[in-house]
Amino acid sequence: MYAIRADGTIVYVNRRYARMKGADRDSLIGTNIYGLVPEETAERAKLERAALERLESNVGVVEYEFTPVDREPFPAEMRFTLVDGPADVDRVGVIRDITHRREREDLLRRKNERLEEFTSVVSHDLRSPLNVAMGRVAMAREEADSEHLRDAEHALERMNSLIEGLLTLAREGNDGGWRPSTSRRPSGSAWTRSAYRVRGSASEPT
Repeated sequence: MYAIRADGTIVYVNRRYARMKGADRDSLIGTNIYGLVPEETAERAKLERAALERLESNVGVVEYEFTPVDREPFPAEMRFTLVDGPADVDRVGVIRDITHRREREDLLRRKNERLEEFTSVVSHDLRSPLNVAMGRVAMAREEADSEHLRDAEHALERMNSLIEGLLTLAREGNDGGWRPSTSRRPSGSAWTRSAYRVRGSASEPT
């Protein structure tokens, strides 16, 4: 925790802040906090303070690279608020290490990137031949319609619905109300023969 004047001069820091900084508490008192952070971070903090003064928010939040005296920088989050108190105190705040949170965010981002790549491949590799099959079945039905072709068309439509639902699930992380189709499966020998025709195989359907 820290407390500073309006010009950024530190008037109080607790032991935890001093340990994070790797410095003695007394040496930090009187130091300008803006001199302890990169210029860009200082400007963002000033913008956040201005927003607090205009009552546009209740808490100022700035993420930045915290630079200790005795070790490597690490990602940190600064949160502060204006105070009505002693005349020499403008605001108080806390700074916390967010290294683990950043690592989790980076891991999630990489997973999402791989998932997006996967859905793109699946969409192309599955839907392209499916679209060809659906087009061929439609053309065949125009020439000579039959129960077998209708069954094949229904099976292809269900496959398309499954692909759409799986892609939605993969991209959005929820099913969006999607459920596998419950349309009637062709029964008996009609299913067997249509399966042979679509798959071009003499094996039993699974």
